Amino acid sequence: MECLLEVTTQVTEAVTLNELAAGFTKRVDRTVRADGVTVHWSHEANRRYLMLASHGLPQAMVNAEHCLTAGDCLSGVMSVPIRLHERLMGEAGLFTHPQIEILKVERALI
Repeated sequence: MECLLEVTTQVTEAVTLNELAAGFTKRVDRTVRADGVTVHWSHEANRRYLMLASHGLPQAMVNAEHCLTAGDCLSGVMSVPIRLHERLMGEAGLFTHPQIEILKVERALI
């Protein structure tokens, strides 16, 4: 519940989309104990994704993930769609070590 309140506050205080995405990645990382989190925004035709923010990833991985073609996926990533009504706006990527299990209740918070 605390995480939801933090995210709600951050949404109302963020001035830019990049600021919103950066705050989101930090909070999700802390909540689900991921090794790293990314937020990619979708090209209008949903063919390419541009990274808006990341947290917890090495720079080489950030560089490799900066611009992705739809359907590209690195192993160890759980992808969570970001939607506005029925429109796909982007996706959050959760990078986890195979031995770390994200609980169902934690997934619901994302």
